[in-house]
Amino acid sequence: MFSPFIVDTNHRYTVAHHNLFLIGLVRCIVIILAEVGILINQQWLHFSFNSEFTQMVLGAFTIVTALTFFRLQATKPVTSLETIGQLTLDVVFTTSLFGLTGGPANPFVSFLLFPLTVSAAILPWRYTWVMMLLTITCYASLFLLPNAEHYTPHHITSSIHHAATKSPSLEHSAFSLHMAGMWVNFTLSGLFISFFIVMMRNQIKKQQFKINEQRETALKDEQLIGIATEAATAAHHMSTPLSTMAVIVNDLLSSPANKHIKDDILTLSAQLDNCKTVLAGLRHHADAKNNPLTSISTSLFIKNLIDEFRLLRPEATISEDLQDSLEEASLIADAPLRLSILNVLNNSADSYPTEILFNAYIENNSLHITIRDFGPGIPEHLEGAISQPTTSTKADGMGLGLFLSHSTINRFGGSLRLTNATGGGTITHIELPLQQTI
Repeated sequence: MFSPFIVDTNHRYTVAHHNLFLIGLVRCIVIILAEVGILINQQWLHFSFNSEFTQMVLGAFTIVTALTFFRLQATKPVTSLETIGQLTLDVVFTTSLFGLTGGPANPFVSFLLFPLTVSAAILPWRYTWVMMLLTITCYASLFLLPNAEHYTPHHITSSIHHAATKSPSLEHSAFSLHMAGMWVNFTLSGLFISFFIVMMRNQIKKQQFKINEQRETALKDEQLIGIATEAATAAHHMSTPLSTMAVIVNDLLSSPANKHIKDDILTLSAQLDNCKTVLAGLRHHADAKNNPLTSISTSLFIKNLIDEFRLLRPEATISEDLQDSLEEASLIADAPLRLSILNVLNNSADSYPTEILFNAYIENNSLHITIRDFGPGIPEHLEGAISQPTTSTKADGMGLGLFLSHSTINRFGGSLRLTNATGGGTITHIELPLQQTI
């Protein structure tokens, strides 16, 4: 028999399988309790009802339950439609049982709310409202039974008969009022369950989604801290060998024997100076106080960005299409945000420097930047993991650049998305919120 405690490594059994198993388990309990109730009635209570038809209904219910457990042996997914079908069978069978054992006066008739509660807890709201209409209709059908009064509980009938000594017509009126009150109570209970449990379930889902988002953000923050620590350590370790090489290069320049390779030594010296500049910039930007948040015009931000890219990558050809409304808006930015977008542009230049299309426009109170290159695009197996620090689209890349750009842009409340363009290449879409004006 299927068990909800079995852990399948292939994930064939889902939460829906588990839920259906629990529904079948409740059916087993109901069938056992019904048989016990019939036995108690035969021995002590002696209420009159059609026991043969009741046993036939219980037998059919048992067969359906057995088939349900047999179905759970299959790995076929349990859909919402199948679950609502199973709950509908529960309502039909329990209504039949109550119809044979007292109708609306049966003290266990409120069990009809169980399938509705299950539906509200695990199924989409549209199924829950269908289940609510079904349960209320089935409960109302019990009032059509002609002998419902004969099953009224003893303490109610005693009160009614006592009151009837004062008014002959009061007995039937009081019973009708009691039955009507039960129907109204059942209907209100069904409405409350359908509305409030569904609302609470949706709220729990939203909270769980936020918790998952916060957990993912915390994991990314931990990764960023690790990367920053490694970067600081690397900068510290690289400063000593760079200083040593600078001393050796200066000695080589001062030696008359090296005049024939002076140009090469000067090139080497310039490269060492570039390395020192990069390390100094790394130390500078590592301190948050050196990266103040400033308000800047979106047009100026974009212009500075493109100018800096052209200085860094003179071999790349970039064509910009800028919306006129950029002049009227501003955003909050700092150096890391600018460097994050520059990193995306550098990736496009590495992919295909011959042609890069840059488009910027304002829409829905956000700055939208679209960068299009005509390179090989993103490998299909990396499209969903491009923001992970161990994923790179380059053969010799470590995947840190896009991860850091993604994290920095997210920190500003923006988003970064990469998709493969039709006809080849990559489209990078960056969205950043504009500064709110009072």
